[in-house]
Amino acid sequence: MQQSTQKYKPLRLYVSGLGGWLILMQIVLYYNLIELIESIIRSVSMFGNEAWSFLVEKGSIMYHPMWKPAMWFFFAVSIFEIIFLIFILVFFYSKRSFLPRLMIIFFLVGLLNGFIFLILVAQIPLAQEVLGNEAWWIVASIVECLVVVLYFKRSYRVQNTFIY
Repeated sequence: MQQSTQKYKPLRLYVSGLGGWLILMQIVLYYNLIELIESIIRSVSMFGNEAWSFLVEKGSIMYHPMWKPAMWFFFAVSIFEIIFLIFILVFFYSKRSFLPRLMIIFFLVGLLNGFIFLILVAQIPLAQEVLGNEAWWIVASIVECLVVVLYFKRSYRVQNTFIY
């Protein structure tokens, strides 16, 4: 008798749909959207009041030349991220094939923006006292990006769901 030398390919589990870990990703996306909208509302309300002039007017106790660019950078990035998130949510529910790349880009750009903001704010002595040690944020953001990138690169559910 001859033994069969045929190789067996393992079958990919045919899981698809917006279930599984994609439920968690939806929660993360909506949480980020709500958090960004809230931060925009807080920023807009601050731009017109005394706190803003207290931070950006020369001669003020709290004045530092980096406050204005740091706050405008944060505001502009938040607006951009809200628009990007809305596009991601539309493409997420449309199950577009390019969504995994958009998700990876969104989280990597968010990490990069966070680093830039921390570098800007680190130049302001008062902000350093208020923010304290942000090492936990850096580590958490790197881990979050790593998890999202690996999930969207390797998940069978992602490969089977985002096909249009």
